Amino acid sequence: MIQKVVETLDCVGCGACSEICTHQAINLFANNEGFKFPKVDGDICIQCGMCMKVCPVINAEEAKNPRGIVYAAANKNLNVLLESSSGGVFSAIANYILERNGVIFGAAFNEELILTHRKIDNVEELSLLRGSKYLQSDMQATFKMIKGLINDNILVYFVGTACQVTALKSFIRKDSRYLFTSDIVCHGVPSQKIFNVFVSAFEKKENVKIVNYKFRDKEINGWSCSSSSALVIDNSTGKQKKIRYNKILNAYFEAFISGSINRECCYKCKFTTEERVSDITLADFWGVENYHEMFYTDHGVSLIIVNSSEGREVLSALQEKLLLVESKYEYGEEINKCLYESTPRPQNRDYIYESIDGNPDLIIERFIKKGWDGKYVKYLLKSLLRKNSSLYASLFRIKKIIIG
Repeated sequence: MIQKVVETLDCVGCGACSEICTHQAINLFANNEGFKFPKVDGDICIQCGMCMKVCPVINAEEAKNPRGIVYAAANKNLNVLLESSSGGVFSAIANYILERNGVIFGAAFNEELILTHRKIDNVEELSLLRGSKYLQSDMQATFKMIKGLINDNILVYFVGTACQVTALKSFIRKDSRYLFTSDIVCHGVPSQKIFNVFVSAFEKKENVKIVNYKFRDKEINGWSCSSSSALVIDNSTGKQKKIRYNKILNAYFEAFISGSINRECCYKCKFTTEERVSDITLADFWGVENYHEMFYTDHGVSLIIVNSSEGREVLSALQEKLLLVESKYEYGEEINKCLYESTPRPQNRDYIYESIDGNPDLIIERFIKKGWDGKYVKYLLKSLLRKNSSLYASLFRIKKIIIG
């Protein structure tokens, strides 16, 4: 029974077991940390075993492809590249699918800043799915929707964490030429509940309401991880403004990158291996300038792993849209450890979530930079330098010479 997976805290919270149960014997409930877990009603359950067949934890090894081919890639469309977290490869694939009357499923915030997986079928809405979101998305009825579309011969592109991709493939239960998938190389997923703690504190302190949140905004620090921004409505004036650097916003990213707010299963993730579960894996190619000189840019570069014949076919069709060069696993793994190992579990992890209801301010204070804030200084310097593009380019070249 699926409850055995839950009891060991291996559950990834995808909800596939609940969706597949035709007797409604499995429902999802959030625990005190805000993470959803399934609960089985023994009076209704008929022991059919379907929940076990769709569980990504149980079917992890079966879902993996042989080791794929690694590339460095960047979208040739500068506007798309700048709006993306890394190299804009997701947008290139998504456009390819949309041009073939397909639909895209990915994570997007709703008006209440709740992260859910949603469907889009037009280019205008594609921006909602762009960019990294560092918390767990609510899958809702995504698996059933996708299965229905595939059965109607509609092309579907699904993007999510590796466990979500595995859950979907297990739910479909057969290979389909109408399903194309990408998994995101993942550092782990915090809960919506702890994200809300930081959002509420930010809105209260600044007396604003967030309209749009970006975890990584290239307008601030270029291609980096210290660039959270928020488009807000000022409660005093009713006017919209953009807050480009804020200690509370940055504190959330510090908490995330420390690994202190992940779901328990993320510390022993079954999917942080070179054998990936999707057609094309997407990640940041940190350190790419050390191996591929053509990619020395502040605009962002993707590391992609092509894992299937379908992946190779789509990448071939995108040759004219992408700046592309074949690379090696070893190059990408040097800095991006999540390609091959789980995020270590910090000692303070339990303390963080124990404080979520009693004194959430303690969580925020723990991750707010005190005194000298190097990232803020870096942000200020880059902001000033970007006003003089020739000077910025010169300094960029000097940096390249210094690091060799």
